[in-house]
Amino acid sequence: MARSRLSTGRLAALLVALASCVGTALREATPPSTGQHLIGRVVTTDGRPIEGATLEARTYAGRGLAVTLAKELDADGTVVARATSDSDGRFALSIAVRGAVDVLVSKRGLANSVLEARLPGDELECVLAEPATLTGVVRERTRGTPIAGASVDLFPIVEWFPRSRAHATMTASDGSFRFADLPPGAVRAQVRAPGFSHAAAGRYVELHANARSTVDFELTRCPSARVRVVDHTSGKSIVGATIGAFTATSRAITDADGWATVVGD
Repeated sequence: MARSRLSTGRLAALLVALASCVGTALREATPPSTGQHLIGRVVTTDGRPIEGATLEARTYAGRGLAVTLAKELDADGTVVARATSDSDGRFALSIAVRGAVDVLVSKRGLANSVLEARLPGDELECVLAEPATLTGVVRERTRGTPIAGASVDLFPIVEWFPRSRAHATMTASDGSFRFADLPPGAVRAQVRAPGFSHAAAGRYVELHANARSTVDFELTRCPSARVRVVDHTSGKSIVGATIGAFTATSRAITDADGWATVVGD
């Protein structure tokens, strides 16, 4: 009897699983319904309505982790709906695709805002704040000389973790950089420059609305070695040899005299 009851239980479980799979298949085979909406208001930080804000609903290829990877590779996604807020800040986005969308909200003179993973039927409150500004200078640690052409990247912090890069710039001839119209909140600023170590080149910064924050960086120049490659028998220079080091990710090629400079990390 016990064996019979067990077999019946397994059969019932299989039937339930089969019904679930059939239901899922039917739902996915059904074309997405039209006329679904995301509604809400766009307001300032003190609750005043914002007229003329632009809203875009965006989707990304894949599901789950694939969506996260898609955002890393394709920051813009695919725009599936657009709307503009009225005099009361209200809007309605008509969504004709299945699943969650990200909503990008923008208004000239205010910091952009992104509401992630929103479903048709949700009612949203989009808050646009006065933008923040971030400035700084990148210098060489030993001599204090400015580093021109260093790349500065900003990564927004969401739930304590850095997200994909949102803003990037290069330092000017005096080593300075500037970001304007940034949304308030925490970011990680990362600096890189050829020939300089990347260790300790990242800083966390809290950005505030309608305020300027400043963060400076000092980079340490990487160690380097001048190497000449010659033929063991003839002593002649070897042109085009590849030189590397266990502690370096970069490589160097010997010149017409057999010399090359290898720079460490």
